[in-house]
Amino acid sequence: AIVTGSSSGIGEATVLALARRGWAVVVNYSKSAENGERVAAACRAAGGQAIAVQGDVALDADCRRLARAALDQWGRIDALVNNASSFFPTPLGRIDQAAWDDLIGSNLKAPGRIGFQMSGHGPVSMLVMDCNEKLQLRGMARSSLSDEAPAHVTGVPALLGDGQLVLTL
Repeated sequence: AIVTGSSSGIGEATVLALARRGWAVVVNYSKSAENGERVAAACRAAGGQAIAVQGDVALDADCRRLARAALDQWGRIDALVNNASSFFPTPLGRIDQAAWDDLIGSNLKAPGRIGFQMSGHGPVSMLVMDCNEKLQLRGMARSSLSDEAPAHVTGVPALLGDGQLVLTL
């Protein structure tokens, strides 16, 4: 699984929960290699496989590097949890172009950028994203992941009380 923004907070808790269940995880960090390596070590200690990979998910090249690291290490990516996010509580009329690009890059483009790299590398079992900003991606995610999923798609998008959209295929 690739969990973006997983060197602290909710992302850290997510990779640790996956590791305790035996998942292989990419711990993504943007700035602190020390935090990324600490969380990856904790994941390995919890019973999972883990690598720490630096990447700013607002950047296409970094999204490609995240996916490539997982594919090189394990040959597949079973899940994407798009946890990394930017948020600027600024009225739309006052936001500058750099902040807008960062918002769109991390919250809207990142799941697609990583998802495109996942295509053709086996069935993807889960895609999780923050639905408050990305609900419009539900159709894109279903259509892009369904091609790789088994012929019988058993899951239906479910909106959980904590604001997460979970697609299980």
